[in-house]
Parts: sequence; C-alpha cells; structure tokens
Amino acid sequence: MAPFVSVIIPCYQRKEWLQEQIASVRAQDYPPDRFEIIVVDNGSTDGAWEWLQDDATKGPVRLQCMQNKTPFRTHAGSRNLGLTIARGEVIGFTDSDCIVTPNWVSAAVKHFHSGLGIVAGKTLAPAGEAVGLLSRIKVVDEETYFDTCNIFYTREALDRVGGFMTDVPDFGFPVVGEDTDLGLRVKQAGYQSIYAEDVVATHRIRHQSLFDWLLEPRCIASVPYLAHKHPIVRDQMLFLRYFLTPATALFDLAMVSLPLAHFISPWFLSLWAPFLVYKVAAPRAQESLPPLQRPLRIVGSTVRAAVIFGILFVASIRSRSLVI
Repeated sequence: MAPFVSVIIPCYQRKEWLQEQIASVRAQDYPPDRFEIIVVDNGSTDGAWEWLQDDATKGPVRLQCMQNKTPFRTHAGSRNLGLTIARGEVIGFTDSDCIVTPNWVSAAVKHFHSGLGIVAGKTLAPAGEAVGLLSRIKVVDEETYFDTCNIFYTREALDRVGGFMTDVPDFGFPVVGEDTDLGLRVKQAGYQSIYAEDVVATHRIRHQSLFDWLLEPRCIASVPYLAHKHPIVRDQMLFLRYFLTPATALFDLAMVSLPLAHFISPWFLSLWAPFLVYKVAAPRAQESLPPLQRPLRIVGSTVRAAVIFGILFVASIRSRSLVI
C-alpha cells in the first residue's frame, strides 16, 4: 500500500496564490485517500483564513486548517504546529507562493528507501513571467540548504530530531535557516538525503518595493548562528569558510579599499573592480531583465550589499561567530 503523506503549508496573506497552490496539491496523481493537506495560517487578514475554513470540506483530499497562535508566529513554528496533527509516514513541505506538478507527491515517495530521510526537490521560476527590476526570484537546483519550499521527510526522521528549531536568536524580524538546520540535524542523526530533479515545484516571482528589496537581506541574520551551531556550514555552505557568498567576499574587499585609499593611495579604489565585474557577469536575476534595467539593478545591488555587510557584522557579534 502507498505510504500516507501529509503535505504541510504555512501561509500568511497571499489568498489567491494559496488557492492555486491548494488546487495544484489536490490535483496529484497520488491516491486521494492516501494523503492530506494541512495549512497553518499565521494571522492572515486578506480573507485567506476564511476561505480555508470554507474550502476545507470540499474535494476528495482531506484538508485541515489551523491558526498559529503560539509564541512562534513564524513559518518554522507553523510547520511544527502542522506536524502535531499530521498523520503521514512521509511529510511534504511547500509554501503558499508555490505550485507543484501533478506527480509531485508520487515522484517523491518512489525515492524513499530504508535509511533515506530526505528527498529535496527542484524549484523553478515561472516560465515566461515578467521580471521586474526589484523582483525576487527563487531557483533551487541542489539539496544544500534543504529549502522547505519543496522537500519531503520521513516522519521517523522528523520525530527523532524534534522538528524545526526554535532556538534561533530573536532579531526582531523573521529570519531564515530553520530548514537548513533541520536538514543538517536529520543528516547528523544518520539519515541519507537525495536531490530529486523529478520532484518539481514552481516558485512565484515576488515583486517588491525598493524599501522591501533593500531590507530583504535581514533574513540572513541567522547565518552566523547556524555556522556556530553546525561547523559543517562553514565547510560546505560558506565561501572560504567565513564569507556568505563570493559576492560578499568581493564587497568586503571593496570596503577595505576605502580606508586604504584615504590613508595610503587612491589607487586602492581599484579593489572595487572585482565586485562590479562580478555583479555584471554573475547574478541570475539580471538575465531576465531588459538591458536598460541591468545597470540600475547593479547600482541597487551595491546598496543592498552594504545592507548585507551591516546585518552580518551585527549578527556575527551577537552570535560570536564570524560570517561576512
């Protein structure tokens, strides 16, 4: 008999996107009596909660909805809450701003075997959708960060490690990393993981205001804490162990050039060149932009790099773990 699967989706606002996501999960080619959908709402005010309550009784697939009124009003807290009522032997996680393919559940289930605890899927950006200057695009083509927009775990593995972490420092705003932490703890508990290209979800492109786009990197404030908690993060996920990405390393080099140019020689300003060349050549987000918008994106990215520098600097001090 096919294993019973619980699909857990946290949500906040995004009523229309949530409706399309629920429809895509309901349309699975998996037996409808062998999986359930659990949606945990974080206090939506756009009608999402009311729609969920009305829609829960419709369709052959069991849908449960609940509100997160715990102190942990985060996606991690909502997923943990969903786990308390989940009946599945296999637990699938995705987000309200995604759409999954009709074979999403069945493709994931076929990969599980003894000793395998995680199946991480492939996440794509919508084909043909317009990309704006400040758009947020998410593509996942490896298992490295165990992104919960598209991933499956065995219930046994989740029970053994205790679900998503709740010990991340309170920065006063939402941070990421709870999914990476969970995946690493499951691996440390002795389970194997795989990346499965046939387990596919599409992640919506989110269009943001300039203010939101500049402050979006606040979510990485948890990275120094994760590097402290899991030494493997430095070896496998960070660039040269102490840098978040090659881009942050090059920006740090550019920042060093400022005092050197002031106190020694203006020629040190040439250290900005590697960062600017990298921003022109590397980022995925610019590939879909009209040519005239790409220079604006590079200028904005430079300002945002300064925001990232400040966030990581403060978070490194707070977590006593250097990541810049």
